[in-house]
Amino acid sequence: MGEFVLIGDRGGFRRYRRWRVAMTAFLGIAIVSGLCSGCDDRSDRSNLTASQGEPTVSYDVEQQIPLQEVIQEVSRVEIETQQGGITVRGVDQEPITATAQIRVWAYSEKDAQRLAEQVKLHVKRTGDTLRIHPTIPPGRTGCRFEVTVDVPIPRQLLSGAAAQNSDRSLKVQSETGSVKVDNIEGTVIAKTSTGSIELNEVSGPVRLETCTGSITVRNAMGGVTAKTTTGSITINSAKSHVTAETSTGTAVVEVNADQWDGNIVSASSCTGTGRVVIGSLTRKP
Repeated sequence: MGEFVLIGDRGGFRRYRRWRVAMTAFLGIAIVSGLCSGCDDRSDRSNLTASQGEPTVSYDVEQQIPLQEVIQEVSRVEIETQQGGITVRGVDQEPITATAQIRVWAYSEKDAQRLAEQVKLHVKRTGDTLRIHPTIPPGRTGCRFEVTVDVPIPRQLLSGAAAQNSDRSLKVQSETGSVKVDNIEGTVIAKTSTGSIELNEVSGPVRLETCTGSITVRNAMGGVTAKTTTGSITINSAKSHVTAETSTGTAVVEVNADQWDGNIVSASSCTGTGRVVIGSLTRKP
């Protein structure tokens, strides 16, 4: 089975189309190569000692990858980062280009620049699934990476009757960083360990989860499930089933009484407050 692979490079991208066996071999070479270079290179080891404290010299690089070639007939989009935020925007016009803002902190500008240029934004389509993620060289010590990804997709790419099926969806995940999704028709699943989640104008079912951070949803047409361990939850203009749960923080759900479909709406908090607002009527759980 063939695959499309686009790999970001400084000022542009490189395009690959290969069979799965060839792709596996390529990835193996990339991993081995990555282990042989980086912050702890022997030639630079004297610059990267623990006694220097946190690295303070930063270097920024931007990578862009056009998506028109790979995004056609896609029913699932998956975007993931380790350290850095993710923004997904529904758009109606072309061009559609993914952008990665890369920042690396090291002990010298030379090291920071060299390492920043090793980070690559990968875009791969396998069947009807499009995956986007940056690759950070492994085994790094004495440096820090942050990769912020901005991805526009056609607003109606995931819409239609099939959008009610979780197999047709946008999935966004960041380990450390905020997530923002705007103007998407279809199912949205967003998760981050440390960071906030913000959704605006989403028409399909929504599932959101963060461990440390706030969740904000505006104008959700479908059902919303939102959960955070430490942080507040605010859902404005909900029109369908809503469940908002926080362990430490305030959970507030505002339902548009004129458009609400009558499904169950609940808000709860262990140590904060949980309340539901329907029009001008407030009900405390």
